[in-house]
Amino acid sequence: MQRRDGVRRTLVASLALAAVAALLCTFAAAGPATAASTPPAPDLAHFIPVSDQITSTRQIHLSSSGPAQEVVDFESAEPDAQGKTPVDLIILSWDRFAKRWVTVWDGAKVEAPDSGPSSGGLAYDSVFPSAAYISNLSYRPITSAKGRTDLEFDDDYSFGTNGSVEVGIVHYDGQVASLAYFDTFNPGDGQPKVINKAPHQELSIPIGWLTDADPQCCAVRTYVNTVALHKQTQSDGYSDTSYIVTKSTQSWLGVYALFGQWTNGTWPNPVVMAVVPGGPAAGVLQVGDQLVSVVGVSAPSAGNGPAVLDEVAKELPGTTIALTIMRGETQRVVNITLGSTVSPAYIKDSTAPSPSYLGVSTTSMTPALQSQYGLVPSTGAIVLSVAENSAAAIAGFVQGDVITAFGSAPVTSAASLQNAIELTPSGSTVQVGYTDTSGDPQTASVTLGLFPSDSPGPQVTPI
Repeated sequence: MQRRDGVRRTLVASLALAAVAALLCTFAAAGPATAASTPPAPDLAHFIPVSDQITSTRQIHLSSSGPAQEVVDFESAEPDAQGKTPVDLIILSWDRFAKRWVTVWDGAKVEAPDSGPSSGGLAYDSVFPSAAYISNLSYRPITSAKGRTDLEFDDDYSFGTNGSVEVGIVHYDGQVASLAYFDTFNPGDGQPKVINKAPHQELSIPIGWLTDADPQCCAVRTYVNTVALHKQTQSDGYSDTSYIVTKSTQSWLGVYALFGQWTNGTWPNPVVMAVVPGGPAAGVLQVGDQLVSVVGVSAPSAGNGPAVLDEVAKELPGTTIALTIMRGETQRVVNITLGSTVSPAYIKDSTAPSPSYLGVSTTSMTPALQSQYGLVPSTGAIVLSVAENSAAAIAGFVQGDVITAFGSAPVTSAASLQNAIELTPSGSTVQVGYTDTSGDPQTASVTLGLFPSDSPGPQVTPI
């Protein structure tokens, strides 16, 4: 027993000495390695003109290994030819092989995705953001599922009373930095913010509700989009991980409506041009329905659009509204439960149908015109002129023809013809009935075109 205890004590002591020696060796090895792996501070004069004003710098670990990246935003000393002050956001990373700092992302050189503004987004006039007056350009890390850390940036800018907000997320995988999410919004109440705790952070974006006809200074209410990292599996089995809007408090009726110009101090009722399959209004509303008002809802219009658009927008997804409509000559009330814009059935306005263009100027048939032209129908739309190279010209219409039917609908006036044409998507082929200048009934097959660039036609708004 005593001998075994002695052996045991000797063995324990040997192990302890070995552990201490190993620990000392570890410390000795770790010291120089850590010092060698810590890069020097970047000389920003190599990346930014000395005349430019650096707004802020910050170290953020965007890669799973190695030193942190350096994020820098700065402002040019001189305005550009358009009076804008160029502002840029860059990301620097340490190249451990070349032992130097390199630029892995430069906002001024990044093209905005298709969802970005038509002005070119990040690369507009080589400035980032594309703005005349910048306020609250900010950036911060966002750590999502599985510990992925990306860089979120946002800015708001204005041109007089108008403005917009650019929001983006940059992903850096240690070699390549790319724009993982980007969109632009009309100004809302407050700034985007990162919510929840890592590693389940999301981006909350407050956005002011504005119809296409509303001035950008005056939102009716604010809704919130939540952007999160989401894994999508395609039909071919390929999985794609990207940031998408996963939740939204923006309501959605599920129609495309068109409305005309302000006339005699009022806006005409929006008219349903298309009902989205699977949307809230599917099976309830029909093409040609006029949207009159939401019963019991008073939403002050922002001034430049039909009030019913703002009345619908004021209600949250999941709310059942009583919508007053005109179907033909009959007014009725229908109940519709509003959806959210993250619904699978939701279709962005890039797919909006386009009103068609026939290319005729008409007036309604009257007894005086009937007497003037002799043997013609008592009702219809008489052709006053035909636009060159239009669908009507190709079909052979001439001045004096009287259009009496458009598809299956009778034409009783110039207004009824205009409504029938505009509610038919461009590219459609329609049978048009008419009486020619000799008084003989005719039928023409007409493929409708788009409005010419100098006459854009009625506005189509997703609701």
